[in-house]
Amino acid sequence: MKLSHIILSIFALLVFASCDNEDVDDLSQITTADLIAEESNLFNLIDRIVTDDPDAREVTCIDFVYSFVVIEYNEDLQIISSQTVSNDSEFASLLSSIEENHFINVSFPITSQLEDGTTFEVANKEELEEAIIACRAEEEQQLIESGTELLLECVWEVMLPEDEVFNTYTNAVFDNGNEGLTEFYYRGESYNGTWIVFAIEGEVHVNINLQGDGDVQSDWNFDWKLIVDSNNSFTIENDEGVTFVLNKECDEADYCKTLDFESCIIDGEASFTLSDYDDCVVIIAAPQQEVDEVTGEVSPLVEWGITYYASQSDADASINLLVDQYVISSTAGTQVVYARIENPDTLEYTVAAINLIPEDCE
Repeated sequence: MKLSHIILSIFALLVFASCDNEDVDDLSQITTADLIAEESNLFNLIDRIVTDDPDAREVTCIDFVYSFVVIEYNEDLQIISSQTVSNDSEFASLLSSIEENHFINVSFPITSQLEDGTTFEVANKEELEEAIIACRAEEEQQLIESGTELLLECVWEVMLPEDEVFNTYTNAVFDNGNEGLTEFYYRGESYNGTWIVFAIEGEVHVNINLQGDGDVQSDWNFDWKLIVDSNNSFTIENDEGVTFVLNKECDEADYCKTLDFESCIIDGEASFTLSDYDDCVVIIAAPQQEVDEVTGEVSPLVEWGITYYASQSDADASINLLVDQYVISSTAGTQVVYARIENPDTLEYTVAAINLIPEDCE
């Protein structure tokens, strides 16, 4: 789904219809100034309006009302053809057949009808181009506003396109704020930066700039083209061909930012179900898959075993396992426990500290 389709109903729809389709201007007086050249900006703008190419940049706030006559001229201003077009498909087909250095002519004036029924007249090609450009400017502003509003809803979790099997940033999280600010959470670390939405030629872009100088910044600090797939998902792609899917997540249980976990204090105690944190522990702290630099093959996924302990030494020795329903007194404050992340096949393990935070939820 193109974002422009989503916001179409917001705009006042401009509709252009030829007033006098069969009355073509006095052909003996035609000059290049009267015609629309194949290589001109106006020709390209009209082509974008009527094309059905799904990859083309659209002008959705303007539509042509048919039928009307289009005349083609060669470079010597001789008439090559005169054709009535009755729909976008016919107009697009005609435009695609126009040769280099040729021209088209449409009968002016053209009547423009607004959605509320009021009309005004487009007297010549210059006014037509101005109307289309003004429409596109309004549409691009709406694209920016809609894109910005969408990105402020909940958080956005990084996922992979269907044709990719691994990327180190899978399950990382963007938490966007007002005024173009963002926090990027990756492997338990937070990176502050900016997230600016803008539009170019009908396309929505987002410029990401994370503070600092490192691999994470080098991987993300780009101008990304943004394609909205739905209100809950969009795709971003940079000039290097790197693509990610970002999914909207509104329930904190469905994404992981850090290894800090909170629980409400009830009757002087906060209860934590340790196994609920297994997924976040794996996402943030477990060793990641490895990619063979020669073959590009990715190592198999590991079904990590997660157990919890009161100290680093207990976790290393795998002794004094904590009970799953772990209770902390409200007076104890934040308590650190240790997750042992073990490969059941090789028995290799790593240990990660997690913070259990009793919270007054009243």
